[in-house]
Amino acid sequence: MIAIVTETLCCMSEEDCAAYGVSTLPLSCHVGRSVTTDTVLTAERPIPDGEGYSVPPTEEAYRTRFEELLKTHDGVLCITASRKFSESNRNASMAALSFGGRVVVIDSGAVAGGLFLLVLRARHMVTLGHPMSRIKAELESYKSTLKITFTTASVRVLQNANKLVYKPPAEGAPGDRRPIFRIENGSIGVTDFTEDDTPQARATVAALLSALEDSRDKKRSLSEAAAPEATDSRKGRRGPSHVVVHYANRTRAVEYLLYRLKETYPTATVYERPITLSIQLNLGHDILGVIGD
Repeated sequence: MIAIVTETLCCMSEEDCAAYGVSTLPLSCHVGRSVTTDTVLTAERPIPDGEGYSVPPTEEAYRTRFEELLKTHDGVLCITASRKFSESNRNASMAALSFGGRVVVIDSGAVAGGLFLLVLRARHMVTLGHPMSRIKAELESYKSTLKITFTTASVRVLQNANKLVYKPPAEGAPGDRRPIFRIENGSIGVTDFTEDDTPQARATVAALLSALEDSRDKKRSLSEAAAPEATDSRKGRRGPSHVVVHYANRTRAVEYLLYRLKETYPTATVYERPITLSIQLNLGHDILGVIGD
């Protein structure tokens, strides 16, 4: 049997981990002089942007966990956050060298919901009894299908941490507009800015949802916009099978996003996952994210 290991950046609660049979290693969260273990946020009082940082699991922490799991499992599959903005993948890979190929480490190219969806796919394949080689190949292919988009109140946290790799079309970020971020190939960039035109943040929600569409469907949407007499624009859409919605607080914008998501992609399985403290420290407060396959 193969054990699955990831880190708390996957935003899985203890109940999730028990249900899916997943072992997680926590990040350490540093805020002022306080050091706490990463956990899913339950309070509505976010830490101000830039007031803290997180540290990934160490090489020794990974080595200890791998050693424990290999006492009862044939192998360990470890899925980490993107190596482009976390040392977790490097630490896990170095620890894996001690176990003669019995530990396989995969760079998810993502965080949060991207990790979660990869864990779900891995769990399904492990349950079916597939060998490690096939599971690894499947996950490497599957992660390229993930569409990861999110927004926060500002770009300051990411800019200060030098985690943004490309800039929006127009320089500058007007104070009344929200940045739309996208993760591609393990890197984060700002793709656009959008203005909230209603209390339900309809423009922002529309921008997040559009990232889930198949590229061929986007072309179809343009042709339908040019021909208003076209039939239902959702008919025949190749939408996502699974979608994860992340948030710090369940605001009206979150409620509207969930409503539009279920209306647009009624057959998709939707998972709601509050973010963890480490996500807030690294990506900023007031986050709203959508990850689909």
